[in-house]
Amino acid sequence: MFLFSIILHGGIFLFFAFNPDTHQKKEAGETKPFSLVNIVLLEPEEPAPASLTVFQDIQTEEYIPLDEIPEILQEAAFVENDTGSSSVIPAENDSKSANMGAARDTSTQNTVNTAVRKAYLDRNLKDIQRRIRDRLIYPSQARRAGIRGTVELSFIMLINGSVRDVQVLTSSGQEMLDIAAIETIYAAAPFRPPPEEMKLIIPITYSLK
Repeated sequence: MFLFSIILHGGIFLFFAFNPDTHQKKEAGETKPFSLVNIVLLEPEEPAPASLTVFQDIQTEEYIPLDEIPEILQEAAFVENDTGSSSVIPAENDSKSANMGAARDTSTQNTVNTAVRKAYLDRNLKDIQRRIRDRLIYPSQARRAGIRGTVELSFIMLINGSVRDVQVLTSSGQEMLDIAAIETIYAAAPFRPPPEEMKLIIPITYSLK
């Protein structure tokens, strides 16, 4: 029994002594499972183009074309009162204007026309209106916002055609339009020289029709 045990162990020893790489080869020959993570380099996606709103180009100059402002100025007539002071009142085309004209007629019922001044106005009214139209200042901000209104102005025309004391009698309700209307009168001057100083009242209507 003892001899058998020695022979058995000796055989095992000799086997491993002459086959030292058996275990290592087995281990080396084994294929260990593995996996590759499929990494794909993606180009960054181009962001979707933002919605683009195209606005109609608005002219930068402050002078608005005449055809965009119908009936800017209404017909006006010159009157003089007993004290010699003078003014121009517009001929009204609608009921509201008619009421305003009636009020002025009541306050100036004792006035008489000055023939020379009236003749000047009759000859030059259209030229005055044209010059104001051509020099009309309509703020770009007001045009973009669609702001409209009518400004009634008074001013004194000097004998050399220049103007002074331009004032707002009736506001449009929009300060920017009131200021623009005053600047328009100064920009439109000088007008054709009148025979003598006269005070005019002219409404300017801002409209984008």
